[in-house]
Amino acid sequence: YLRYKMWPAYAQAGLPEALLFGIMAKESGGKVHAVSPSGASGLLQFMPATGRRFGLGYDNGFDQRFDPAASTAANVAYLNEQFKRLNNDLELVLGAYNGGEGRMARLSQ
Repeated sequence: YLRYKMWPAYAQAGLPEALLFGIMAKESGGKVHAVSPSGASGLLQFMPATGRRFGLGYDNGFDQRFDPAASTAANVAYLNEQFKRLNNDLELVLGAYNGGEGRMARLSQ
């Protein structure tokens, strides 16, 4: 139901739609207002600092990590950054997204 807000960022970046919805299913189960015990929030589960790093702040008190279009644009930027860092290895990139950049960087050395 939110595809029309989320898919354009992936299409523009040339990323497969299945990747977007796979990440969303794993991270939030498609729940717009999901919040993890560790503090990750939104459909794509951005931690506060990572969200800020990719432009997800507060707009009139609204946490943009809950905005489907903004969080998808941030997700695309994050994935592209990690693809460059991790030699285009999709498994490592997904591991970095879900389990932390530092952990995957150590594994990829």
